[in-house]
Amino acid sequence: MRLLIERPRAWEYLFFARALEEELEKCSDLRLDWQHGVAFGDELHFSAAALGDWTQAKLSEATRLWSNAVRLTDTALQDAFGPRGVPGDAEKIYYVSLRIASVYREILKWKLDFIRVSVAPELQKLKTLNSELCDNTIYELEAYALSLRPSIINALNQAQWTELRLILKLTAPDTAALVYESARVRSLINAGLLNPNA
Repeated sequence: MRLLIERPRAWEYLFFARALEEELEKCSDLRLDWQHGVAFGDELHFSAAALGDWTQAKLSEATRLWSNAVRLTDTALQDAFGPRGVPGDAEKIYYVSLRIASVYREILKWKLDFIRVSVAPELQKLKTLNSELCDNTIYELEAYALSLRPSIINALNQAQWTELRLILKLTAPDTAALVYESARVRSLINAGLLNPNA
């Protein structure tokens, strides 16, 4: 509120940074569930075939969440800040912070969904590797939120400060182990050692 009332230099950036920090902090209980593998709800038992279909749907969901996060920072946030020399829109800035926090929350829940899934022992590692595909996104969103204020303050302290870019960079997960495990499960199915529908 102080930033909105006093509106110091670069208040838009500082307001966004603080709002995003606060919104992510509201997910602290869910973040602890994610960290400790605590999930609530009914258990879901999947065969190899059903796990494959369900995982594909989950990957599509993850892709949509990643796209939303990038779109929010690349487009919506720039719109909220407005053109250079024109005051930003506080309501739009707050909206972006809320929505990025929503992406963060949904990605935490995304992994917890996997914890509720029960599979045959031969599929356990495959399930676990799939569940970890969004882990780096959580760390990157947290790092982004925590780096904003120091970066802004540092930029403001520069004598020749004229421009600041707040870029969210999400990296693709390393899927080498997952590809290897998927091939191992397929070989078990092809050899008749694992019934895909059991």
